[in-house]
Amino acid sequence: MAKELICTTCEHVGQPRRQTPGSFVIEVVLWTLLIVPGLVYSLWRLSAKRNVCVACGSAQLVPADSPAGVRIKARGEPVRSVAREEKKEGTARNRSREPRWARSVTSRSSASLRSVTSLSSPSPASNMVALVPDSALPNPVPPVVTSRGRGRDSQASPKQILGRVVAAFLAVIFVIGVVARTLDASAARKAEKIEQIRRQNEEMRRRRADPIAATEITFIPSDVALDYRTSEMRITGKLVRDSGATGPGRVWIWAYFLNPSVDGRGSWSDQPIEVTEPFANGDTATVRAVGRFHWATNSDLPRAGFYARVTASPASAEVAQVPPSSRLLNPAGAFKVRVVR
Repeated sequence: MAKELICTTCEHVGQPRRQTPGSFVIEVVLWTLLIVPGLVYSLWRLSAKRNVCVACGSAQLVPADSPAGVRIKARGEPVRSVAREEKKEGTARNRSREPRWARSVTSRSSASLRSVTSLSSPSPASNMVALVPDSALPNPVPPVVTSRGRGRDSQASPKQILGRVVAAFLAVIFVIGVVARTLDASAARKAEKIEQIRRQNEEMRRRRADPIAATEITFIPSDVALDYRTSEMRITGKLVRDSGATGPGRVWIWAYFLNPSVDGRGSWSDQPIEVTEPFANGDTATVRAVGRFHWATNSDLPRAGFYARVTASPASAEVAQVPPSSRLLNPAGAFKVRVVR
């Protein structure tokens, strides 16, 4: 069983009741419209629950065995059933509306009358009541007001509560914005670093840390043919390297084809063609690269109107190819393809 408490305002003795501050309606509205402020408001209401007097609603309660409770008991018998009787008679509501100073004066007057009654001892032979001067009465003890009780007894108005909730919501939004900007900046730096590493890797792949791979070469096509009878493509042209350079021992020649009459946004290509020892006799060489093309059996494509863009690389077959996103699909400047049927 819970310990009995004494109210220092009305001197009522009994079990307190739990009171939750704030408004349930405001809590429902905040949860319906704004989730974060609703959560903050609900946590505040749960954490700010307090014990209040069942008679006057005051939070200034002390244990009955505490020094303040003993002093209140010493002034007279604490009120135990007054609240119930007043509630039955319908006067408890009017009493709760009285100012605190009025309730304090009433309680002190009741205590003084009880002291007079207890000090007067009527004789069996006489019904007279002895009058006791005020100097003989015990000194009234003022109610004990603790800092905790004072803080809890002062409830915030709905406007103050709404202001706190709005401030908390704005603070949460600000924190979310700062975190989002930080994450965006971090993601941008990471993407930039990844792009830099990709470029470095591409450059290293081009050069392969090998002087031969770093040799600049140029391929000048003189004839590009598509033979539909043998499904072969033949690329003929001149390879030129830097004067005085050595190697390379291998060169990969590759081409992608486009046809404006079919699709101005599409292109076709096959595997690069490897040419070995092209510079065995000097810095220039005439080469002919022969390979297969897979769209020779595609009856939906025309067999005329093709253009080609040719590339060559001494690094690798992968470096010789151009990604689809980087291909130029405009036939201007491309090499006209000869079709063999």
